[in-house]
Amino acid sequence: MTEFEKASSFYDRIREQVRSEDTLYNQRIIWLISMQAFLFATLGLILQAYLSNEINQSSPLLTGSFVLISITGILVAMVSNRVLSNGRVALNGLRDAWDDFAEGLGPETLALLPHPRGKHEKSARQNIWSRGISSGNLPAIFAFVWLCFLAFLIVERLDLTRFP
Repeated sequence: MTEFEKASSFYDRIREQVRSEDTLYNQRIIWLISMQAFLFATLGLILQAYLSNEINQSSPLLTGSFVLISITGILVAMVSNRVLSNGRVALNGLRDAWDDFAEGLGPETLALLPHPRGKHEKSARQNIWSRGISSGNLPAIFAFVWLCFLAFLIVERLDLTRFP
């Protein structure tokens, strides 16, 4: 078996695993966005009823609903953060496995096989990270938004007129 055949076989296995992990990662992002969209829509319906005076505005059920939805949103974000970080660890492991294998290959063979995670994987990754743009930041952003909702709820529920 030639160097290229060995490299091609290993490359195909790594590339297939990268595709599989990418698919799982994308499904996790879709799950996160879908769950958060559902929670925001639910909160929107409750706010609509609240603002149109269809429900008692001092109702503990209203406050409890806001708190429960916000805490659920935060928990979904936390779970998603963990699951997405596991996906990134798996993808980084595949990248490292290819990089370790590729160190022993000749330049002619490497020229024929782009990096399994993309042609110039390292430069593209560094460029995206330097801008702070990453799907891995979505859970933190959602958690922050839900914490803001909780803070607004607390401030709104406090009777600030009691304080001079």
